Amino acid sequence: MVIYTINRWSPVPIVTWLTPFQLHHLPKRLLWGTEPKDTFPVAYRINTRRALRRVFGAGGFRESEFGYLDDCRTLARFRATLIAELSLWRCLRALGLRYPEQCLLGVYQRT
Repeated sequence: MVIYTINRWSPVPIVTWLTPFQLHHLPKRLLWGTEPKDTFPVAYRINTRRALRRVFGAGGFRESEFGYLDDCRTLARFRATLIAELSLWRCLRALGLRYPEQCLLGVYQRT
């Protein structure tokens, strides 16, 4: 099983969790050009490595590969903000720091 999902502890999911649902569409439309039908409630239940291991372990799977993938798409709609986001990503990497917006990629095998 290959899982690719957003990291619960990245800035966008945290802001989403703290913000009332009625306010979700406007920033999504501005940042990503989405339609109202593309905005729906979410529940971050298996969006951490620990949760993935727990759920898949209970289902008879073991983690064989795992990685945190930097996600530099948040501000990608506009050239200036994309360049700013990629510049921040590059600076953080140069300092040996993780980019805060991440996705999780896990591979789980049946035991």
